[in-house]
Amino acid sequence: MFNLRTEKSKQRHHKELNYYSSLFEKRLFSKLQPILGRQFLDAARLLELHIINVNSPVEEQIQRMQKVFCTFFAQTSDFFLNMMYTVLVELDVQKITNEKNFKDEFKNNVKQWFMNYKNFNVEKMNTVTKRQIQNFINKKLSEGSSFEQIATQLRSKKVQLNQTRLHTTTKTITHSVMNYTLDAIVQFLQLNFDAEWISSKKEQKRKNFDHRNANGERVVHGEKFMKTGEALSFPGDPNGNIANIANCSCVLCYHLTPKTLSNRRRQN
Repeated sequence: MFNLRTEKSKQRHHKELNYYSSLFEKRLFSKLQPILGRQFLDAARLLELHIINVNSPVEEQIQRMQKVFCTFFAQTSDFFLNMMYTVLVELDVQKITNEKNFKDEFKNNVKQWFMNYKNFNVEKMNTVTKRQIQNFINKKLSEGSSFEQIATQLRSKKVQLNQTRLHTTTKTITHSVMNYTLDAIVQFLQLNFDAEWISSKKEQKRKNFDHRNANGERVVHGEKFMKTGEALSFPGDPNGNIANIANCSCVLCYHLTPKTLSNRRRQN
């Protein structure tokens, strides 16, 4: 995670972070799947009454979805916070003095980011779900299907859940939370460091964006990475274009500057 010099150590770091990210991704998938299913079932129930109302069945699940995201963000960020804390203790970073105080202060510091990101994801997911249900109903009505027939089809799991969409969504969200948490800790401690972008060898070139090109890009802390094709603070930065951050598996490693290392040696 810090001062990785060889390509082998960087890829090992990349593999480790993505392994843990995938575990949390599966957890989020299992929590969101029944919520999306419920939205389709409620739309089907209204349709049997000849009521085409997409907004109501979707929005009834918003509070439930928000709760899932709150719990998920807390658990995921706590895990990666503890991982980074362990590494920083081993490095004997002078600004970490009390574990509880440090973690509480950090959580308060990033709380607003998680709240904004939660609201963004809930709104985005439900907008897409509304459009998906509405388009399905309109298509079937144009084909001559009855309300009852469409309601039956809405209850089908194949219609309810686009596996690719949900996997992409959960992977993107999990990866963003992981990278944000790790990067925010280093920023929070105001360490002097360079950040390096590490891409997977399997990373595919995207339209207008190229993550392989960003591999090895180093920036001074606080500056943005540019080589993917747009300015990003970290892999999965939600301020980036969705085509650039979706399904991203890139991570960061950090290189402590000589000033930081000399301060640590003097303290020792």
